[in-house]
Amino acid sequence: MITKKEIQFIKDLQSRQIRNDLGMFIAEGPNLVNDLLQRGNKYYKIYTTVNYSFLYNLSSVEIITAKELERISSMKTPNSILGIFYQKQTITLNEMQKCDNLLILNDIQDPGNMGTILRTAEWLGYFNIISTLNSVDLYNPKVVQSSMGSVVGINMIYLNLDKINNLCYSHTLLATDTEGEDIREVKISGPFALIIGNEGNGIDEKLQSMATKKIKIPRKNVTNLPESLNAATAAAICMWQLNILNS
Repeated sequence: MITKKEIQFIKDLQSRQIRNDLGMFIAEGPNLVNDLLQRGNKYYKIYTTVNYSFLYNLSSVEIITAKELERISSMKTPNSILGIFYQKQTITLNEMQKCDNLLILNDIQDPGNMGTILRTAEWLGYFNIISTLNSVDLYNPKVVQSSMGSVVGINMIYLNLDKINNLCYSHTLLATDTEGEDIREVKISGPFALIIGNEGNGIDEKLQSMATKKIKIPRKNVTNLPESLNAATAAAICMWQLNILNS
């Protein structure tokens, strides 16, 4: 039986500060929990209403009731299992500057967008990501859920704009802009960093001014509507096309 102390501890992990102070995060659902275990990510404890085969021989697994799961879950419809995992140890800015292709996320607010970007980035080989300080937390439960485990498949650090400016010396900075060069025709040599802007406001002016090149995804619709692409969609198209250019 789950205790009141455990319930409060799990609820506390909904806080960004507490998550990061403790170096832990929550994952829910059998596919996600199994994915994290398959990746070898260390865990603190797992609560489940179903004795899944992938939990056999694991320690710190507690069988609980559906009502108990409802009390600790952040989901509207709890999905049978909740795991408390340890956050991945990330790399430093100096180490990241030695990597070829980077992704810079400027104030991405929506957890679904963030999770989708991380999942796509891991798929396309953009394993090293820099985020500005006002972006949603990497280990926000909704980010973890939508990334389907990619939160531990990539390296991500949060930096202010002044520190991001240091990348100008090691990477070509590519900023998405409706007035930029057609991404299919852009020429890049050496390491680069792709900047993806905020859902509503685009890329911060200061960050935009750091860009070496401005690129755009060409529009086929002559009506000029919709005004822009979803941030996660734009990121996916740009990462894919830049991979083609560098293949």
